[in-house]
Amino acid sequence: MVGSALCEAETPGYVYRFEAFDENQLGEGLLALRAVATHQGFERAPIDRKAIEALARTASGKIKTLDDLKACLAGIKPNALKQELAGCVTRVDDPLGRKKGDEVDFAFSYYLHLLKQGVYPLRLPPGSQGKKGLVRLASNLDKWVVIKKINLGAGDDEAVAGAASMRDAISRKLFKLRGIAADAWLAQFNRKSFAGLSKVIDSLPERDGVNGELLLDAGFEANGFPTFISIEQSNGVYPYLKVPKPRGRQRKA
Repeated sequence: MVGSALCEAETPGYVYRFEAFDENQLGEGLLALRAVATHQGFERAPIDRKAIEALARTASGKIKTLDDLKACLAGIKPNALKQELAGCVTRVDDPLGRKKGDEVDFAFSYYLHLLKQGVYPLRLPPGSQGKKGLVRLASNLDKWVVIKKINLGAGDDEAVAGAASMRDAISRKLFKLRGIAADAWLAQFNRKSFAGLSKVIDSLPERDGVNGELLLDAGFEANGFPTFISIEQSNGVYPYLKVPKPRGRQRKA
């Protein structure tokens, strides 16, 4: 055993602390913190969550399986949905004119996230009222050295960027820990396409549990429609906080 990894979150919604001393233990803490990062990204994004939930309610209530999700996606016209979601965002000021992203992408991801919940529910730590307003991942375990923070006392932009960066780092590590080698599978999604989301579902090498969710998320992101706030989306809306995007997915164990 070399070093340790600490996963902790203390927010108005939950308090969580998990320390791992070997990689066999690490997955439990990372899964909890991944859910927290997903949740906090949407919590602090400039979107009207209640309005988006109202738009998604009828469709999301019918989704229990991946086949249900596929059928729902087949009925969505992405451009029309984006027009509806445009009324569910607050525009971010960009005085320097460097913004290349669109806040509607945050809203679209939240919509997809709500649809996905019928198949892969978001499993947050048990509720408890924390006061620090901090989510932290700190690891020096078996050569995995990383420090990621979501400072909820900072601005919304910093919180969203921090959540995207933390979630990305955790997802990459979970692929390795769980021995998921998805490079060849992901290579088929070489262009961004909403229609490609159905192909992701049809071609999932694993469909159940954590592995199925990790693969679905990676496939949706590769097609340009993540079910979470991605580094690419955050960088587009907040270019002055640009988070370096890791080279390659490095999904092989």
